[in-house]
Amino acid sequence: MRASATGWSDDVARVVDRLKSLHDGDRGVSDAVALGPKVVPAMRDLLLQRDPSGLFHMRVRAVDVLAALRAYDVLAEFLRRERTIADAVEKVGDDVVIDSAARGLARSRQDWAFDLLLALAERHHFTSGVVAALGSFRRRESIPVLIAALAEDEARLSAHDALKAIGRAARPALIDSATTPHPSTGNESETSLRRRRSALTLLIEIGLPVRSWPRLRGLMSEPDTQLAALACKLCIGSARRCERPAAIARLQSLHANAQWSERIEIERTLAACGVGIGGDPSHA
Repeated sequence: MRASATGWSDDVARVVDRLKSLHDGDRGVSDAVALGPKVVPAMRDLLLQRDPSGLFHMRVRAVDVLAALRAYDVLAEFLRRERTIADAVEKVGDDVVIDSAARGLARSRQDWAFDLLLALAERHHFTSGVVAALGSFRRRESIPVLIAALAEDEARLSAHDALKAIGRAARPALIDSATTPHPSTGNESETSLRRRRSALTLLIEIGLPVRSWPRLRGLMSEPDTQLAALACKLCIGSARRCERPAAIARLQSLHANAQWSERIEIERTLAACGVGIGGDPSHA
């Protein structure tokens, strides 16, 4: 079979042309996979191309083909590359491709792939796909990185799901995170607050032993309404029953100055306790 000007055989070149199509490029993925390993060099060429326009569809399709053919070494080569992309548009597109490659690499379930994804995340590449791919291994070694990702808007949901899947093993680190403001108690950043709120939310969902509650009790007095309300909710579900009235009273006091969405959540928590905004906490 003749080789094209790119060095690819005609059938590979046709598949590449289809992958580049805006209309039926997705169909080209199955065609490329059907060609088997001989298409891998062409997919590598497509993947490693920079695209200043920010368009990513063709490269994501190349990732899909490489993952389907288990060409994990090519995906790893791409993820290991150093990047200095100044243009914001190009960076957005490149991040989408990185996310896709990370998810594809995670399908290998290999220890070396986990190590690569962990190193990528540790460089603070907290994109949704990288965090989700790392979390899919459910390894304890990833807990610190996943907790750090809770502070990032783009990665928070993926980090939350990953930590919830890890479950009880993540509990000690979540307690530490919930009780550690950064850089300091009197000068806490908004990203630190987001991380701590997310940690408390996870502790509510995972569950907290009664013996662990004392470390978190002080959070009910936090000046941040959302953080204090979450701590109160955790108290109601995890502390000794004798502590419940204090948590309910604190929720009632928080309600007046809370934002609308926070008020709704406080009202739901109180209603679950059988108490209204002005009800007697001791009757709960």
